Amino acid sequence: MLLELRKPEDYKGRIINEDRKRMALGDFRVVSTGGGEPVAHKYQAKAAGTSIKAGEFVTQGTSSDVEYVIQGANGASSALVWVGVAATTSTETAAADGEVWVYDDPEYIFAGKATTFANLSEASILTEVTLDRDSSSPYTQTVDENDTSSGTLRIMGYDSNLSEVYVKMASPDHLFSK
Repeated sequence: MLLELRKPEDYKGRIINEDRKRMALGDFRVVSTGGGEPVAHKYQAKAAGTSIKAGEFVTQGTSSDVEYVIQGANGASSALVWVGVAATTSTETAAADGEVWVYDDPEYIFAGKATTFANLSEASILTEVTLDRDSSSPYTQTVDENDTSSGTLRIMGYDSNLSEVYVKMASPDHLFSK
């Protein structure tokens, strides 16, 4: 096995308490930056779009909206351009574009929940899977550990005690690789 994780403290990066509180709004948080403090960058959020909560995966908009980031949809896969996990909640309104700060480094590792945690095993490590999003509002994003068709979230490990799965974005599908 290439990487075994049993607790978030195993990662070299650290979580800033304020970021942990903010990201509790969404479903994912940074657990490793590869060293140093997490860095987020500002992106545009489209007026009248679905609000993005801190801690949610975002992708690049499609068609005529590529200058915006949008909330990762159910089944989000390698067909989309991945940007990262929102560090803040987006500020758009019905009438005006807004902004959202995003942890967009493709080397960052994020912690979240698996759709069905019991399906995870040692064989899941380094598997590329998709994002699940339920249909209720506010939406809940999870890692779909069973959907490997066009997967783009690479499973780096998991913690049975916390029921968390650790993922990073597959580099070829990331904004900076396009």
